[in-house]
Amino acid sequence: MIIYSWKDEGELKARSAECGVRSAKVHVIAHTQVPSETGFGRVSVIPRDPKAFARAIYAELHQCDEAGAELIIVEALPQTDEWRGLADRLTRAAC
Repeated sequence: MIIYSWKDEGELKARSAECGVRSAKVHVIAHTQVPSETGFGRVSVIPRDPKAFARAIYAELHQCDEAGAELIIVEALPQTDEWRGLADRLTRAAC
């Protein structure tokens, strides 16, 4: 799993290609910059609210794992106090 902030879908696809993973095995978890599902194994959009995001992220990560994702890209979280704990846990879990 990597945490990444992308400006557009092309940048996101380039990042996944850098990791050497076929895009069909790349699963994306987003909350603001939502790419189309074209070319990705899965695109999930979860709430931007910190509490709702916290409830949803673990279920999404499990679903990606069960689906055989070779790479999970999670959109970077906001740098505010209410997101700090979630961002810390995701950062520690990332490769």
